[in-house]
Parts: sequence; C-alpha cells; structure tokens
Amino acid sequence: MKRFLLLLLFLTASCRPLAPERMDPPTVPATYATQAPQSAMQIRQRWWRDFNDSELDALQNRLFSSNLSLRQAIHRLEQLEAAQRINRAGRLPTFNLTGSLGRSQSVTAAGESVASSGSLSLAAGYEIDLWKKLANTEQAARYRTLAGQADIEALLLSLSAQLM
Repeated sequence: MKRFLLLLLFLTASCRPLAPERMDPPTVPATYATQAPQSAMQIRQRWWRDFNDSELDALQNRLFSSNLSLRQAIHRLEQLEAAQRINRAGRLPTFNLTGSLGRSQSVTAAGESVASSGSLSLAAGYEIDLWKKLANTEQAARYRTLAGQADIEALLLSLSAQLM
C-alpha cells in the first residue's frame, strides 16, 4: 500500500508542468544618473610618439621586434585568418577533375598489340545550408579572428606600458 501511494505521488508530481512566472519587461528610464561621454576615447596605436622622444621610440620598436609572445600572437592570428578562409570556402561549390591514361602492350602468337586508354571525369558538389551550419561556422571563425586581433592590440598596449 505504501509503495502504491508513493508511486501515485511520484506520477502525479512528475506530470505537473512547470511554467515560469510571467514577468513584464523592465522599463527603460528616460535619463541616467551619469552622462555618457560624447565619444569613446580611442587608444592610438603609437601613443608614445606624443612624447617626441626618439630613444623611447627606438626602445618600443626594439621591444616589439624581439618579443616572442608578440610573434606567437601574430602567428596565431595568421592561423585564425587561414581557418576563416577555409570556413568561407566551405560555402562554395566544389569541383573535382580526375583523369587517367594507360598503355598496355601484349605479345601473343598472332603478334604484338599495343592498346591505349584514357578517361576524364568531372564531379561537382554543393552543400545546401538549410540549418545555417556553414554560415554559423563561418561567423564563429570571423569572431575568433576579431578576438585574435583584439588580443594582439591588448598585448601591444601591455608591452608598451611595461616599458614605461
């Protein structure tokens, strides 16, 4: 009897649908406590040139040219760009051209015979992107490339700040 009640309780509890409580979206205030700046401050690529110091400029150039972490990040970015090109190519049609030539010689009692043969075939293919798998893969590769570029910019800024 206990098992039956426990089973009945389990079945009735598991069949109850759980629906989230409906909430209205929050209202956006007309004004905020702080004012947003008119334009976002952009970090210049070679900000140290504002100091007009040739020695600082030479040190920065030497730092960037001899830094292994920076070289590694640049090569990683090149890999990401190559992966992006590969993913972009997946959305294009493919063509395969195959050819073969053959020559055979046989000697029989009737004499010698020579036979030549050749074949050429062309195959084409295209993947229809119904569920946007290829488009999403290409977009993800593009975002990885943008992230790699941002990593290099952050590394450049970090390296140049360390020199100061």
